[in-house]
Amino acid sequence: MISKNRTLIVALLTVLSMAVCFVLRARDMPDAIPDAMLSDAPPAASTAAQALPVNITPDEQITTAEKKAFAPSSLTIMQAKQEFSETQETQDEQEIQADQNLETPDEASRVYIGTFQVYGYDPFCYHCNGKTDGITASGLKATFGQTVAMKGYPFGTKLYIEGLGEYIVEDRGVGSGIIDVACKNHAACHTVTGKYDVYIVA
Repeated sequence: MISKNRTLIVALLTVLSMAVCFVLRARDMPDAIPDAMLSDAPPAASTAAQALPVNITPDEQITTAEKKAFAPSSLTIMQAKQEFSETQETQDEQEIQADQNLETPDEASRVYIGTFQVYGYDPFCYHCNGKTDGITASGLKATFGQTVAMKGYPFGTKLYIEGLGEYIVEDRGVGSGIIDVACKNHAACHTVTGKYDVYIVA
């Protein structure tokens, strides 16, 4: 009887000892397991992977050398500016050459008749014109910026006085080689006085 009880006690002590060992081993086990394995969260991405754009995989990364190859250098920008400047100068030269070669209809219709002495006169001034009504020898009333008096050319003749513009012979002149231009006041008369090249406009 005593022998059976001793055997039972030994068995119970063995089971208890195994249980204690299991508990101790289970308690010490987390210390040996990395925190990353105990966490339910997915492993954190590496710094290099985090730096990548969302839609770019590591295989699609552009290397530093490639970035430098694509980046415009100051030399490239200067060359582009120089090429643009040269192109612009060429276009300007072509436009100037075209303007020089192009003869406008107005220029083509002008016939040079010589250099004339031009004087200004006020058609409404008695001292300038001998009357104050402004009526010219053609019967028309003088118009500032249009009417001129000229000898030897019929009324209605269109003239181009270089530097002053286009005029129409509507009054009789006082002498050959002289053109009188109708002006609105004496100050304007002094302004236009001088020698000018004159053309007939066909």
